Amino acid sequence: MELTLLYYFKTVAEMENITKAAESLYLSPTAVMKQINALEKHLDLILLERSPAGVRLTAAGEVIYQDAKFLLDYSRRSIANARQKMETDS
Repeated sequence: MELTLLYYFKTVAEMENITKAAESLYLSPTAVMKQINALEKHLDLILLERSPAGVRLTAAGEVIYQDAKFLLDYSRRSIANARQKMETDS
């Protein structure tokens, strides 16, 4: 699974709205929805309850959201640590 899909999912979950998330990601709502659908299909889980008012996390979505936050943060820290290590070794 790609971190990009988790990033899109995290953004949608936090904004509780696909259109607003798409705007912040500089993507179309259709593109974001396709990515969320692909993630749900890949995981074989329903992550979001969709309604005209927006989206809400399912119980499974809440678990994936918490883990996505951790993984994305861990990834950012890992890259920062690697860059710092390169600078000190130079």
